[in-house]
Amino acid sequence: MKRIGKILSVILCIAIVLSVFPVSIGNVYAEEDESIGEEFDVTGSANKDYVVKGDFLCIPLKTSKAGVASISFMISGIQTAAHFSYHSCDITAFKQGQGSATAFRYGGNEPNTWGGSADFGAEGPANAVLFISVKDSQKVEGATITVSVKSEFYDIVSEGGVAEANREYKYAQVPGTMYWQINVPSLSRINIEGVELVDGDKKSFPSSVSGTDTAIIQKGTYYLKAINDKTSVRLKTFKYSLTPVKTKVIKNYSKKKVAKIKLGKKVSNVVCAYPYAKAHYYKLVLNSDKNISIKYNNELKEMISFEILNEKGKSIAEGDDITKKKGTVKYTDIDRKKFDLVTKSKVKLTKGTYYIKVMPLSGNSYGKYSFVVK
Repeated sequence: MKRIGKILSVILCIAIVLSVFPVSIGNVYAEEDESIGEEFDVTGSANKDYVVKGDFLCIPLKTSKAGVASISFMISGIQTAAHFSYHSCDITAFKQGQGSATAFRYGGNEPNTWGGSADFGAEGPANAVLFISVKDSQKVEGATITVSVKSEFYDIVSEGGVAEANREYKYAQVPGTMYWQINVPSLSRINIEGVELVDGDKKSFPSSVSGTDTAIIQKGTYYLKAINDKTSVRLKTFKYSLTPVKTKVIKNYSKKKVAKIKLGKKVSNVVCAYPYAKAHYYKLVLNSDKNISIKYNNELKEMISFEILNEKGKSIAEGDDITKKKGTVKYTDIDRKKFDLVTKSKVKLTKGTYYIKVMPLSGNSYGKYSFVVK
């Protein structure tokens, strides 16, 4: 019943506002109503006192600045009782002529807390109303409340440009997809927030790098993809940073493009988001029979595996999936005498040529790794 009552109050508020302001809420109204407060200019930061004379209060909003507005509201002066755990009042900001509303709530024990922000479309908060509904249990007729606002305004952008690193971009985007170009001067780790990283052809990576994410990419031109899938202008925020990666990239992406390694010599490489390779291959030549082990350091986001292949490319020993940051590659095998699984860290190899295959186990396993064969 309380929910129905609130809905009816909102409908009544809208009806009152529409009847009083048939053209624009910004107009001076000719009819007085105790449920309608004085018009409030919410440009910048401001405070305004109002007297609550009923169950709810409608406050017409206006601005003196063009653009898209992001406005936060706070109410103080509502009396609360300590034993009430629910909210002292409901606050809804809505635009005239739109069915949806964005509601904000304030904790009953914290009446002086900022409730949230509402983003008003391309025309800003003109023709908008702040609706305050006081709970029956909290109602203090004739009490003075203070409405505080903080607002920011943003220009409307329809086309992206070249985005600089370590700078936050906040703007109003028209519906559709927008691309911001970034130039990466060297092998780097990129951290992004609020967008998707795509390649120079504006295509997504094998595993999406988006939202709040990180990846390692090589020198080149890339784009940050920003999408507004709504039907009206929306505020967008994004930023990115670049950190140079000193490790040299070994492009050993197949047995035809293999990197030669030696026993006891450390090997370092990088799995890049672009260009991306499913596996790296290293060629190892043994001049005599050996029991070898592989010690590793893993800085990838996800798991990685090491596999030993013979000269023909057939698997000899497949290491267990690695989740630790450092250690020795383990191999699970079958003890045919005991009919049980055993784990070992050494593999016996005869004289000959072998390949070490290093493979990320996830499409977004980007990062550095190193290993040494002993």
